[in-house]
Amino acid sequence: MATHDDWAAILPAQDVKDVWSDPALRFSNILDGLFHERVVLCEGDADCRFFSALMNTLVEHRGGNVPDAMFSASNGKQRFPTLADALRRLGVPVTIVADFDVLRDSTMLAKIVEAQGGQWSALEKHWRILNAAVSQRATGRTVGEVGAALVALIEKESTGERFSRKHGEAWREELKPDGPWDLAKRIGVSVVRGEATVAARALLDALRAIDIFVIESCELESFDRTVGGKSARWVNDVLAQNLLNAPELETARAFVSALFPLDDGRATATRANRAYLARLNKRRPRDLGRVRRSRRLSAKESRRRLPKPTHVRVRDSRDSQSRRSVLLLPGQR
Repeated sequence: MATHDDWAAILPAQDVKDVWSDPALRFSNILDGLFHERVVLCEGDADCRFFSALMNTLVEHRGGNVPDAMFSASNGKQRFPTLADALRRLGVPVTIVADFDVLRDSTMLAKIVEAQGGQWSALEKHWRILNAAVSQRATGRTVGEVGAALVALIEKESTGERFSRKHGEAWREELKPDGPWDLAKRIGVSVVRGEATVAARALLDALRAIDIFVIESCELESFDRTVGGKSARWVNDVLAQNLLNAPELETARAFVSALFPLDDGRATATRANRAYLARLNKRRPRDLGRVRRSRRLSAKESRRRLPKPTHVRVRDSRDSQSRRSVLLLPGQR
């Protein structure tokens, strides 16, 4: 709970109506993000479970408040632009976590960048260098490389263990033929060398600056390759480990620490979102005439189901940390 003064402002009703009129958004949990300081969009439910659990583990160890962030599954990277744009129009800061192959399609990546308030033209040159280097890679692995990968999978298992679906899935994954970007999806940023590595790093850093975090090692399961399975099965096995001290998860802990300033447990708004709020605040109070102090919502009020909204009142602090609550006001015109 913030100790500083809060202010309230009415957002344009059309922004809320646009979100509410889209069935894909209306029947998702995306509007729940209005009651949080930040929404973290991941590709799937397994990603949300893993990153949320690891975030809470780190915060409990370091002390401080748990970041008021809602993890939400987009069910595919194709929906990132729609969800991010809808939330940011309502003043909610958004962080996107994506697999490395989000870099494969420049058209989709440009939409994600622009939905986060970035300029694709400033990033495109880095993407072109990376894409050219990946495309020049020899397609596919040799038979020997595939055989070595299978041997490595066999050797890490007990020879007396029964062959299960988990083993079959891991073997099938290794047996898939690779194109250039398929290989990149498997091994991440290490797929390139030299100038392309510099370009890839510049691209990834620029994406992070607008809160788009790409898993550099390729995908969720790459954080711990000693655990077999995919998605929920992988997460279930990993969460049974010591998340705080398992050496295999060191990269994952660093990745989650970058998502939030975990030293004090408060999410930081992006420059783009701060600019949005600044534009909104220029209308306060002479033009709007409706900015006024307001009490914070209780947890019970935040969870209550509300009828179709026409206006949204957003409270925010006047500092750069952008702590706030949100209240939907139905029936006002």
